[in-house]
Amino acid sequence: VPANTSQTNDQGEYRIANLAPGRYYVVAQGRGLAEALGATTGANTQGSMGNVATYYPNGTDARSAAPLDIAAGQDLRGIEIRLQQARVFSVRGKVISEGGAPAGPGSIVLAAPKSSSTADILSILTRSQSPVRAEGAFEIRGLVPGQYTIQAVSTQTGQARSMGRMDVNITDQDVTGIVFPLTGGLTLSGVMRLEGGDIKTLLPAAQTAANTLTLSAAAAGIAIAGGRLTVGLAESAPSPLSSATPGQIKDDGTFVLEGVAPSKYFLNVAGLPAGVYVKSARVGGTDVTLSEVDLSSGSGGTLDILLSNKAADVIGIVRGEK
Repeated sequence: VPANTSQTNDQGEYRIANLAPGRYYVVAQGRGLAEALGATTGANTQGSMGNVATYYPNGTDARSAAPLDIAAGQDLRGIEIRLQQARVFSVRGKVISEGGAPAGPGSIVLAAPKSSSTADILSILTRSQSPVRAEGAFEIRGLVPGQYTIQAVSTQTGQARSMGRMDVNITDQDVTGIVFPLTGGLTLSGVMRLEGGDIKTLLPAAQTAANTLTLSAAAAGIAIAGGRLTVGLAESAPSPLSSATPGQIKDDGTFVLEGVAPSKYFLNVAGLPAGVYVKSARVGGTDVTLSEVDLSSGSGGTLDILLSNKAADVIGIVRGEK
């Protein structure tokens, strides 16, 4: 997720403010007039010259990005980038629902370079996207040659969440005629237990008005005090399309996660009372307590979570500079 963004002025100057101390990467993107206006031309299948994402100091590959270390109160100046141009191509096709009908408006298709290393994850910040038109058609423009992961999700209100994912390789021409089916995603069911006790003792006696907020916060990895226990998944390679709806823990400890895209995730348990921690978590026979939950094969599974109320305490004193 970008720490902050800025638009350049007519001199190409920019200023990115309010950054906490830390390590950052800077990337510049330019958009041609046709892309900015959302043109849907498709006659030129051999690509055209266009601005491409350029990482500081002067590279189009995320792996060439140079980090900038910013100290507290520091102003970094002279961070100049010469925006690169390259021959770019488009991916065009149609999104269809589970029943085979065009997905229609209310869906979005998004492309990011296929991530194979930590550095490649930077390129997710420069992903391209396209809305789905009434007949299910989409067009993603401005892509340089390479391997991409194309994702789609239906955002229509009042309908069950559906999504899709596929890999596309762009060489020296546009990729056309893609038929992109959406599915309801995977289902991951499970049970949460309390070591030496009854999980029901950790659950509120009744649903509260804060449950909707708790669910939303759980998806973002935030625990709200007093909220109901929830289980969520956070994709290890961040994507705006792949988070599953967090599952509430029922009185018997069972839960269900629905609409999970095939991918790799980290487990997130939100709403834990003070002194309680996740002692172990297993999917099938695989320990995922501190490792990824691998659902990339496209099959669901059963998640077994064991909590303990014997968390350790760390006690100390925080002193000021003097």
